[in-house]
Amino acid sequence: MPPNDGSGQATQVAGERIDLLRQKLRATPAPVKVAGIAAVLVLVVMTPFLWGRLADLIVVVPLLYGPVAVARRNRSVLASVGVGIWGLAVISIAAAKFQQSSLEVVPLLLLPAAVVLAAHSRPLARAFVPCRTVALVLAWSLPPAVLVWSLDRSQPPVIYLIAWGLAVIVLAWRLGKAVQVARADTRQRERAAMTRCAASVRRRACAGR
Repeated sequence: MPPNDGSGQATQVAGERIDLLRQKLRATPAPVKVAGIAAVLVLVVMTPFLWGRLADLIVVVPLLYGPVAVARRNRSVLASVGVGIWGLAVISIAAAKFQQSSLEVVPLLLLPAAVVLAAHSRPLARAFVPCRTVALVLAWSLPPAVLVWSLDRSQPPVIYLIAWGLAVIVLAWRLGKAVQVARADTRQRERAAMTRCAASVRRRACAGR
């Protein structure tokens, strides 16, 4: 047998620590979770205004993780932030190309952050993978806004209206589907309960004979 170099034990310990961290995060009160998500989103939104290796680290790591998270249906906040950073990247590149000032871009930079928060709201997060909701909303809202932006750069409010309006429409459509799924699940559980109850009554009636 090959000698035990301790790598397997170290991996097991690391896995146990990760599981313990996940349990602690799940047990965290809802206000603390909301505050943590808000802090992460503020950091992401402010990333384009940072300089140096810190900004590169904040952007590159989630940026690479975003597509992987979508493919693997990851439900974590980091996964949604990774997808949201793709939206920030598109907005930042367009702003640099169209030579827009930083203040004019802020309403658009807030859009991915708002979408991440909405995707992790209870109705949507229960029915759909949050990072996929973020990807869907940004894919429908940002390209038309950037296209209109390229055609007319003198009306930023119109760009804001297009991007935010489309995002709200897609989120509302997604929320409607989530409500339908929740109602269907409730009806299915009620029918299953009624079926079990009827079967129990029949068994008792047969036993009484």
